[in-house]
Amino acid sequence: MLSNGNVSVAQIFGDMLTDNDTQICTFVVYGILSGIVSLFGVFFNVINVSVFFKMGFFETTNITLCSLAVADLIILLMLVAFSVIYNPAFIEAVHGMQVVQALDYLPVGWPYVCFSRISGCLTTYVALERFLCVALPLKVKTILTPGRTVAVNVSVYLVMIGSTLPVFVGFQLGPLYNEDLNLTLIGLLAWPESHELENFSLSFNVFVQLASFFLVVFFTVGLIQSFMRKSEWRKTSSSASNNTSFSSRDKKLVKMITLIAVIFIACAFPGVLGILAMLFVDDYNITGRYKNLFVSTFSVFFALGSINSTVTIFVYFHMSSKFKEVLLDMLQMRKFILKEKRRI
Repeated sequence: MLSNGNVSVAQIFGDMLTDNDTQICTFVVYGILSGIVSLFGVFFNVINVSVFFKMGFFETTNITLCSLAVADLIILLMLVAFSVIYNPAFIEAVHGMQVVQALDYLPVGWPYVCFSRISGCLTTYVALERFLCVALPLKVKTILTPGRTVAVNVSVYLVMIGSTLPVFVGFQLGPLYNEDLNLTLIGLLAWPESHELENFSLSFNVFVQLASFFLVVFFTVGLIQSFMRKSEWRKTSSSASNNTSFSSRDKKLVKMITLIAVIFIACAFPGVLGILAMLFVDDYNITGRYKNLFVSTFSVFFALGSINSTVTIFVYFHMSSKFKEVLLDMLQMRKFILKEKRRI
């Protein structure tokens, strides 16, 4: 650990945030900002799932985007739960933080982590799919069939849910005596092998988080480079065949997936830095000298996740004419808009 004489980094920054500062930060971020955004996000992702069902699943992209909307919906429901349990009124009603921390960890925290990793994996897959569509336009439909896409999506859900099950085997909610309050409250109970099971789930989820982030970056950069290179080639080549040219729809789809990937990268990047800090800074964890800084920064990382899971409906609406058409039909607004255009 870096130090200046006898003064360590932990001593300099360990008390940067007090317990009271941390409680205020988590309430503002979880209870207000993230809670409000997540409530809207739940509504928006219910719409996303409904629209993709209406559009059908003949296109492999629709399959993955619908699956992604389901994962985002569950993420946002967990964030709404976070906003409830970190509300001061709830904390007071359950006599302090013992119950809050138990609920945070098991029935809310780990499902959030699980479906966040699912969201990252599905974003990786859809970025890979668009990359192959540009790099191998004549072969991609034989490589990524609807059946294989469904299999990949189901496998992602099963593997990630399976990776979190050891935590639910090792820990459970139950009555736990609180000496300070002289009360028996709901708390987190652990079995003898619980921490080994927890370490397995945590290590696997950290690996998936880092891998999905860097793969999304790789495929997005590759997609942009391939698209620009082939677009330039088609501008200069008079012999480009119609079979390999990009349609207007394909161009819009590439731009839409690129924007989704860029939003994911921007929202996930601070969290990746947080994971790397956990690996290289001993005191940056839930029990170390930096615990208040750890809790406060990760509440911000979770809030960024709520933004990532919420804004996709705006991307789809503005960049997919089919999505926009189906959504307006569902809201019975398309006929009204057409009538207004005719009047003008």
